[in-house]
Amino acid sequence: MALTLELAARAGIALSPATIEVEAAERLLLEPWPGNARDLSATLTAVARIDPAPGLRAWALDEVLGPRAVTEAPLPRATAEAAVAQAGGNVTAAAQALGVSRGKLLRVRKTDRKR
Repeated sequence: MALTLELAARAGIALSPATIEVEAAERLLLEPWPGNARDLSATLTAVARIDPAPGLRAWALDEVLGPRAVTEAPLPRATAEAAVAQAGGNVTAAAQALGVSRGKLLRVRKTDRKR
């Protein structure tokens, strides 16, 4: 992640660990990067063009890099809520039980409420 932060700083992109979505960090770590740092730098620049807000979001990375090689099944809100209830309201424990990140669990719960 240090390389990502350094390349972002060199390109003038405001980025800190707190503003990087967990799924975006996972995508950066799992990408093969055949062009090494040069590819990563170009990707960060392209992401900044389509999403000028501070931070790094998974949707913007997906837009630049294309679909992920392995797609995961969607997490229904009912499943997320049941896991949180079973964990006594502990979102971290519920996320671990479901095998997803805490951030993803929170986004599923928040996003589905807007629909």
